[in-house]
Amino acid sequence: MNINARTKHGLTRRAYKKTKSFIRGWRRLSNRKSGNKPKPGNGIKIAMIHNEKRISTGAHHINQIMAAALKDRGTRVRNFYPRWQLADAPTHMRGLANILFFHSLLEHKDDIMRYHIIQGTTYTPLPFLSFKTPLVSHFGSTTVGFLQSVPKTSMLLSEEQLIWQELRDLSIISGLEIETFRPLRDIADMEKLVATRVTRCIAASEHVKEELIDMGVLPERIRVIHNAIEDYWFEKKELPVVSEPHIVFLGRLGGDVFTLKLKGLDRLIGLYRSFPNIPKTTICMTTNKKLKEWLKVAFPIHHMYVNMRKDIILNGENGFLVSSNEEARERAKELLSNPDKRIAMAEAARKTSTKFRSNVIADKLLKLYQEIKTEIVVDK
Repeated sequence: MNINARTKHGLTRRAYKKTKSFIRGWRRLSNRKSGNKPKPGNGIKIAMIHNEKRISTGAHHINQIMAAALKDRGTRVRNFYPRWQLADAPTHMRGLANILFFHSLLEHKDDIMRYHIIQGTTYTPLPFLSFKTPLVSHFGSTTVGFLQSVPKTSMLLSEEQLIWQELRDLSIISGLEIETFRPLRDIADMEKLVATRVTRCIAASEHVKEELIDMGVLPERIRVIHNAIEDYWFEKKELPVVSEPHIVFLGRLGGDVFTLKLKGLDRLIGLYRSFPNIPKTTICMTTNKKLKEWLKVAFPIHHMYVNMRKDIILNGENGFLVSSNEEARERAKELLSNPDKRIAMAEAARKTSTKFRSNVIADKLLKLYQEIKTEIVVDK
């Protein structure tokens, strides 16, 4: 029995090794036949810092798109996630709790330090500032920009104040202001510390670049690289279904009153109510379940961002930039009454979107990494 067992397992192992050897040889032969050149990212290893594996939206989602595109170019990318978070921290300490959360990444220090470059989002590379490995911090926005852009409810127009009071009375929000700004200020201070000390900052727009410069980051250490758009938007070849125009909102709204103000929820509601007879579609990501249900009931072309991407939207060509509800209403009326202009601007927007394909953005990232790696060699 023992002899037969050893013989059986020995044959299995030999078969496995032969198969593996054949596959390696076949791949090498295929590469030679196809004339494949070495991929541009060969030799560069990137350690990516994320928040949680389960989150598939926001900064984490963008990082995942870019990681996949970089891997296609021969770059070695590995994702690292912190595990230990301060539980039940009081509200005024939540900023510090988030900062300590990413410090728990030091348990992976030995693995992370094997990579050529460490990349995180805003303040997340903080634990590695003391080491010599180059750091890249990606800023889709800045917390100081949020604090400067979001006014108190009492400073809003009367019609906007009424919307927030209505949301409070419906228990969609707990109050007209957040309990404390201290967590946001703590994070803003940490973002400034990290931004001014990392090797490079990536700004997702020219507006964010200006905010980083105001924070004290040298302009030559900032690269403007826009966020990528999911590839599946470009794979659909069918023509859009012809229908009456809708007012559509697609985006993230957040859940607390501060984030909802930042995203312009009051202005979105005001715009929706200005066109009661026009169909509306709301596709939003929000952690506020009451808000989601209310939007479904209340509102079965424009989303006004506080941080408008003027380097993406060319006013009057592929969209409109508006700064008030009154202006938004006028622009919406103009598009609703002029189908030719609406279609022409939509086509221009489709062409603009190709600049944000993952392969285009990955090439820009790879160029940045190669630049950093060259600097390391020169310094050595």
